[in-house]
Amino acid sequence: MKRLAAALLLLFLPGCGFRLPWPAGHEGPPEFQLHSPERLVVMAPHPDDEIICCGGLIRRVLAERGEVDIVYFTEGDGYVEGVVFELRQSQPKPELFVEYGEWRRRESIAVLTLLRLPEKRAHFLGFPDGGLREIWERHFSEQHPYESRTTATAHVPYRHSVEPGAPYSGIELQGLLRQLLHDLKPTLVVLPDPRDQHGDHSATGLFALEAFHDYAQAEESHPNARVLTYLVHWPGWPGPSAQPPLLLGPPADLSDAPIDWVSLPLTAAESADKLHVLHVYKTQVDVMGPFLDRFYRANELFGEFREDPPPEGLVLSPLAYQRPKPKPH
Repeated sequence: MKRLAAALLLLFLPGCGFRLPWPAGHEGPPEFQLHSPERLVVMAPHPDDEIICCGGLIRRVLAERGEVDIVYFTEGDGYVEGVVFELRQSQPKPELFVEYGEWRRRESIAVLTLLRLPEKRAHFLGFPDGGLREIWERHFSEQHPYESRTTATAHVPYRHSVEPGAPYSGIELQGLLRQLLHDLKPTLVVLPDPRDQHGDHSATGLFALEAFHDYAQAEESHPNARVLTYLVHWPGWPGPSAQPPLLLGPPADLSDAPIDWVSLPLTAAESADKLHVLHVYKTQVDVMGPFLDRFYRANELFGEFREDPPPEGLVLSPLAYQRPKPKPH
């Protein structure tokens, strides 16, 4: 694929959107090429991450008559600041965190409605917000499920989830992901970069990558299934938003190995639509609106592995894809 030239002129044509040049002397990532039609599965740690990373990609896949499914690992029920702000409780009890999770789920359904996706395309796993990294590291066994610090439960408390009452264990989560990939048979899976500095994001990437590896090796998988990564949390990144939106590039201090960055250019209308949809998540805009607005950009940025599928046990510093040995309880 051709790389974007560093000296691209600003284009602003009716119906064609705009493109801003990459910094002088820097060659931008190549443009990501969709296959048509795609069966896209987005792995989201929390409700809103699917739009932050992939709002434009989702619209593009649907416009090309593809299919989109979103897997929500958590309901965002561990965000203490959000619960305190929205529910006006300085010391919220566990049931209020569950209520907040239900609220965020309803926001997700409203987002799907805007995207013209049926509710059945949302798959809520109901695992603990703020606990995914600990589950990966110390609670893989069903004999020692993780107990949420906010909802005070060690099992999925939501009736609408894929598996109500499922234990908060890594083996259970891995099984749910394998089954979903088996059922959905995606051609493209988008998951968090395991180097993301948020524990839920890094662990979602680790769990999803392991499940994708199993899926890609299975006989019933799509022969050309691909995986992309996305980044949300990194120190000092992304920079402030601007009008018109700037191009989103990778952090300067983040090593590329073993991935290559790719870019999905967005039209002006696609960028504006993404911001509009993101603001449907009122609970998040209320407490972290300026951060969300930083993803109002002229493109979406993804990581593409140099091997397809990624090799099992791959290490991507500073986090290892390979699950650590269980620690004694």
